[in-house]
Amino acid sequence: MLFDQLYADYGSLLDRPLTERRARLEEYLSRCNERPLVLSDAIVGQGIALFREARRESLEGIVAKRLDSRYIPGRRNTAWTKIKCSSRLLCAIIGFVPSGKTDFRNLVLAADDGGDLSYVGRVGTGFDMQLRDQINALLWARLRKRPLITCRLKARWIEPGAASRRGFVRYFDDSNERRRRAAPLPRKQPARRAARFSSGLAAPRSSDSRRPAESGRSPDV
Repeated sequence: MLFDQLYADYGSLLDRPLTERRARLEEYLSRCNERPLVLSDAIVGQGIALFREARRESLEGIVAKRLDSRYIPGRRNTAWTKIKCSSRLLCAIIGFVPSGKTDFRNLVLAADDGGDLSYVGRVGTGFDMQLRDQINALLWARLRKRPLITCRLKARWIEPGAASRRGFVRYFDDSNERRRRAAPLPRKQPARRAARFSSGLAAPRSSDSRRPAESGRSPDV
């Protein structure tokens, strides 16, 4: 699968616009029958619709490129943008795996499942130092002996009432699990909602955390 051509006839095409480079590549492939080479499809002017379709199909995301962009090797630039399909789920923090006596390695999360809390995983990234301090102050002050749900993890457990927005990217690694990261700890209202999960009075909502703008100029794709 090919998507760009950087050189042709011993000359560089790096400074030529994307549309010209792809046209050169398409013309070359029309004459090349030696190998099963395929030019990737380009969908122009329908970036938002394409992103929605990628999200519906649970794909990793899309790449948006300006049609007049040149190729800049080894550097990121705004002419090419990777837009990942991400979602967020409000979870109750039911425990943590400690790291030493005053810190945590990762948080143990659960979410509402038909009125009951169900284990959804652990998250250990996405925390800056200020957020870690806030979470640690919350965790160590709410310790309890037993978990809120049946869970065999070796962890410390806390009383209900703490919440976190668990962000997960729709990408599956070799273990077939989503790669998890944490979003900022919510304010008082989400924490109260999380406390009600165990009684079935509130349910978390999923929402897309990153998507192309609904208004303004759409990216060239």
